[in-house]
Amino acid sequence: HASRGQGRSALAHALYLAREGPYGRGRFAEQFVEVAHCNMPGWAQDDPQAFWTAADTYERANGRLYTELEIALPRELSAADRLTLAQTFVDTHMGTTHPCTWALHVSRALDGAEQPHVHVMFSERTLDGIERGPGLFFRRANAAAPALGGAAKDPAWNHRDKVVELREAW
Repeated sequence: HASRGQGRSALAHALYLAREGPYGRGRFAEQFVEVAHCNMPGWAQDDPQAFWTAADTYERANGRLYTELEIALPRELSAADRLTLAQTFVDTHMGTTHPCTWALHVSRALDGAEQPHVHVMFSERTLDGIERGPGLFFRRANAAAPALGGAAKDPAWNHRDKVVELREAW
């Protein structure tokens, strides 16, 4: 999990994953394979970075800007199979409800061989079919009048059982 209180920025991390901006050259760029975005609200469909900028701007000061999973991929798989495996995992576990940016990178392991891995950066906020602008999207949810509050966060991501579930699924 990452928050402003930890000195983190959702946009900076999204740029790192996508190998854009200061991460678009040198060893960072060499590790890059693929980036994709899914489940972005309407206002961020054409510019997923706008979603992460809005998270930095509007999420509560002590709220989680994003949650990230970093998952090792088997070296033995072909590049195409790694991509398919990563895409399938993201589709299965993010579904259509959590705004997400994911990226496949291949760095070098200590033994000099490839170390393929996928980063899955997502918001715990849930898309519920109500169109909200960026300022409203990141407000506290309003159970009595959902359209007047922000998108609710999925509390399942705060339970240890979720970690076990994801590890077993992987």
